[in-house]
Amino acid sequence: ASDLRLEVETPDAQTLERIERRLRAVPGVTGVRLQSFVIGGRSVLAVDTTADPATLVAGLDAAGLRLEGRLLRERRADEAPVTPAPPPEAEPAQPEPSQ
Repeated sequence: ASDLRLEVETPDAQTLERIERRLRAVPGVTGVRLQSFVIGGRSVLAVDTTADPATLVAGLDAAGLRLEGRLLRERRADEAPVTPAPPPEAEPAQPEPSQ
């Protein structure tokens, strides 16, 4: 599990509420706490997650969010979705030792 500190542009309270709602729905996100709230500036959210970075970025993108460094923002309509990370390769099966 990791604890991330993310900044969010918050022109108004509704924007923060919308982003928090989307963030909580992302698979692997286990907690979202508001650290500071600045209308017309950048607010800070503490995000607890069990997801690895690539999975988190893909989940955020699916929720209409983009992570750029520490800045979390809504994805613009003209932005292409991120390419999902390839699944980890399975380990080849080892033959059973003969007895």
